[in-house]
Amino acid sequence: VREESRAGEEYFQAKGIEAPDLSKTQLLVYRKNDNRVEMLTDGSLSKAGDLLQLAYVSAHAPYGIILSIDGRGGVTLHYPPEEGLATNLTQNKRVLLPDAIELDNAPGFERFFFLTSESPIEATDIMERARSLAVDTGRARVEKLRLPEGIDQSSLIILKGEG
Repeated sequence: VREESRAGEEYFQAKGIEAPDLSKTQLLVYRKNDNRVEMLTDGSLSKAGDLLQLAYVSAHAPYGIILSIDGRGGVTLHYPPEEGLATNLTQNKRVLLPDAIELDNAPGFERFFFLTSESPIEATDIMERARSLAVDTGRARVEKLRLPEGIDQSSLIILKGEG
């Protein structure tokens, strides 16, 4: 994943896309196609060079982390922007992350994980766990992260074609 900073502005305007259910914790992935924005779902097809915008809704948990693992075994932390920073989430609102993502040419997939908790989460520990899973990309494509008690996870996989 290659990220492009667009700090201070919403990168995509998701016009014409149905508003998310704010009572449901979820990770949202939008793709810009020309002048159109579409929401991707689990198993959607994408390709290198596609511009993605991540957003989240946290219905209950006040803390969270968003990361991804790609088909080359690369692990990227998307939120917070750096390990060691606070993992506070805004609740009951769609929150667009400030940086757009340009998919690189890693083969096969990009799998996004949204981890939430009632307590602060240590990003460094979570990233180590993600790197352990990413060593075997076959497992990283389908298995859950092994996490400490009290951290919930959901994931969304984007399948990558040649484009």
